[in-house]
Amino acid sequence: MLSIGVDVGGTFTDIVAFDDATGALVTAKTSSTPANQAEGVLRGIRKIAENLSRIDRIVHGMTVATNAILERKLAVTGILTTQGFRDTLEIGKTNRTVVYDMKYQKPEVLVPRRLRREVPERLRYDGTVAVPLDEEAVEAEVRALLDLGMESLAICFLHSYRNPDHERRAAAIARRIRPDLPISVSADVVPEYREYERLSTAVLNAKVMPVMDRYLGRLERDLRQGGYTSDLYIMHSGGGIMTAQTARERPVLTILSGPAGGLVGAAFIGEAAGYRNLITYDMGGTSTDVSLIADLTPRLTTYGRIEGYPVRTPLLDIKTIGAGGGSMAWVDGQDLRVGPRSAGAVPGPAAYGRGGTEATVTDANVVLGRLSARRLLGAEIALNPDLARQAVERIAARFPGYEAVRTAEGILTIVVNNMANAIREISVQRGHDPREFVLVAFGGAGPMCAAQLAGELGMRTVLCPPAPGNLCALGLLASDTVVNTVRTHLTRTAHASFPETEKIFAEMEELAAQTIGPRRPGLRFGRSIDVRYVGQASEITIPVDGRVTRMDLEAAFHQRHEMLYGQGEPGEPTEIVNLRLTAVIPNPRPSLLPPRAAGDPLIETRPVHFGTHGFVDCPVYERERLASGTRLTGPAIVEEDGSTTVIWPGQSGSVDAIGNLLIHLS
Repeated sequence: MLSIGVDVGGTFTDIVAFDDATGALVTAKTSSTPANQAEGVLRGIRKIAENLSRIDRIVHGMTVATNAILERKLAVTGILTTQGFRDTLEIGKTNRTVVYDMKYQKPEVLVPRRLRREVPERLRYDGTVAVPLDEEAVEAEVRALLDLGMESLAICFLHSYRNPDHERRAAAIARRIRPDLPISVSADVVPEYREYERLSTAVLNAKVMPVMDRYLGRLERDLRQGGYTSDLYIMHSGGGIMTAQTARERPVLTILSGPAGGLVGAAFIGEAAGYRNLITYDMGGTSTDVSLIADLTPRLTTYGRIEGYPVRTPLLDIKTIGAGGGSMAWVDGQDLRVGPRSAGAVPGPAAYGRGGTEATVTDANVVLGRLSARRLLGAEIALNPDLARQAVERIAARFPGYEAVRTAEGILTIVVNNMANAIREISVQRGHDPREFVLVAFGGAGPMCAAQLAGELGMRTVLCPPAPGNLCALGLLASDTVVNTVRTHLTRTAHASFPETEKIFAEMEELAAQTIGPRRPGLRFGRSIDVRYVGQASEITIPVDGRVTRMDLEAAFHQRHEMLYGQGEPGEPTEIVNLRLTAVIPNPRPSLLPPRAAGDPLIETRPVHFGTHGFVDCPVYERERLASGTRLTGPAIVEEDGSTTVIWPGQSGSVDAIGNLLIHLS
């Protein structure tokens, strides 16, 4: 039987299939279909298995929720909230997220005031009832919102994280009135304090629930018609997989679904290759995602923003910038800029010949000879060098003395500097030296700029996995089933009852086990505690093993605070904010076999431009024919379906036992 991972990107949809009978990994790639992602998903799967009954498991990384928010293709959502708190969503935190931008404007309010309704009820900070829920008012407001065209409902009452009873009773009333109404209950989505972030997350969840339900319903129906009979699994932003039903109920958990697969895949490949400290660099057609993995552990955060809106859910800590193969070059006054605007899949870069006329990163690589017109991009797209040159020349004409080649080099230098700054932000600015890490380059465009990027950062080794354009899809197959839960437990550390903490963790473990269901072989738990100095507004998550003591917790917090911020204050009082639990069930992982290389890997020699070296006669190799132990001397180009790796003069390359292409910088 086959296990299949499907990752939908802005330009391409990538597929990886693992045959558990033979141990073989098969990859495929097809153009994404933004209007209906399911079309590209099914077309890609059928490239590998026309008969879907051969498939035992499908894991899907998606951008459905993300795209819906970015494009504002969202449901009309109503809000029920505590009397007196109707405008919490609009007031927000009263701060500026961009301090020095004099033209900054707050994002548009997600729900207009007429769709934000109050009901009499009030809980105290400890969850006890101050004002009982007025059920008649709930019914009246729900009916009024439905008359205004409400398509989904978010319910967020004050202090519901301590006592969800009022929210759940209000949801039950709404379901009696409209059984098929999508309802987002904040205590179920974000059961922790900070009412604005909890409300914002619950509202985003409600706004994408109908979008996700339609998409998954259509996809599951098409899969069933093709013969697939198993469950569909979805990658969530925290680096694990969940059922499609959970994704329907909490689609906000999928905001970083696709990039999360890349981190899991990079850790999987890195461990197999013997590297534990990695910086991941995923450059696709539209954007670049970078992240840091220390000791094979990706960093998890509990707070993020999308389009300026706060999201309070577990997220792998990924920095995204608008730099991809389709990123457009443009002139801003007297300056050349690259990105964040992208040509996307349609019309795509000028070289695609699909009507695009703007110069992109892909066009610059074609002009410099690094991308070949001889090979189909993604096995589907023939590149046109003349159209690429014409597009770059139009940019060059804006700068006296510049021609196409010099301008193309400038485009790539700018995009590499942008990516280097992003990596410094997630490494140097957080106390890590990138020179002590291996750069894992993937995505269709990642290996092309990786050697130049590593040189900019002083890194010594680049790892390009087999089929780098499909690593996110491979990561889906290497992912475990993960359930994250949280419980707010605000107390001074010095006054905390750690037997009570142990009791709460035990309750959380029981709840997580029930969420996973009866089949839970190998279930394990990871505990952590959010801690801060008294008076601080943000906290640091501290992993804890077994029974925790006050002394151990405070010592770990002071040490972590000093690492992150350059100072710790062991004499200052601290407080516990949240208890967090991660439940993990390991899933079978694909085998990584030695490459089956056969034949002469040398394809041709062609002129390729390398900075100050100018055009150099450069050997071009077929990656599928590079056997383990092969060594290459730069300059060299290594081509494969879906990606091209560039090795600069003065660098060398080698192929390890599982087919990774390593670039060594002096």
